[in-house]
Amino acid sequence: ALGVLWATCAATASLPLLGWNCCTLNSTCSELFPFVDDTYLLSWICFIMGLLGCIVCAYAHVLRRAQRHVAYMEKHQAQLGKQNTRMRMDIMLAKTLVMVLTVLVLCWSPVLVLMVYSVFARLSAHLRKVFAFCSTLCLLNSMVNPIIYALRSKELSSSLRRVFSRIRRQPKASEESPEAESSHKTSVVET
Repeated sequence: ALGVLWATCAATASLPLLGWNCCTLNSTCSELFPFVDDTYLLSWICFIMGLLGCIVCAYAHVLRRAQRHVAYMEKHQAQLGKQNTRMRMDIMLAKTLVMVLTVLVLCWSPVLVLMVYSVFARLSAHLRKVFAFCSTLCLLNSMVNPIIYALRSKELSSSLRRVFSRIRRQPKASEESPEAESSHKTSVVET
């Protein structure tokens, strides 16, 4: 499946180089991407929206399964200890998935909307700047997902809190002047 995905991406990305561009076809070029034909851009947008829809459906399926599992666990709660822990873990996983899905949709939707708009209407200079900013959001999405997963982990978030509390305490100790430290050391030795 991964090989098919890579092959599809490589084929899709190489289409403008193979002749599906506005120079070869003498058609209208995209305002957002130089030398890219508007029909290619529209096809690419449909492809990405399809992928985004598949991702949303997959996450929705996982959430439904988690919800059914929680309902099943509540119904058959004979052994309270481990099942309550597992149920809480399922709920926490579902919340994490909702957060990741929300970030994904929030990062990619503005870019896709502006791309569709650019195919059918001219973009102002302001909208081009908005598009540049929103494109950065798409890149940041890949960076934010591991952060979400990491911060939702109890072990990692408690470790990060400990590290940051140590960092906050260190400047206070180093704020003392070296003279005060040396006089403190000599007074301790003399006593």
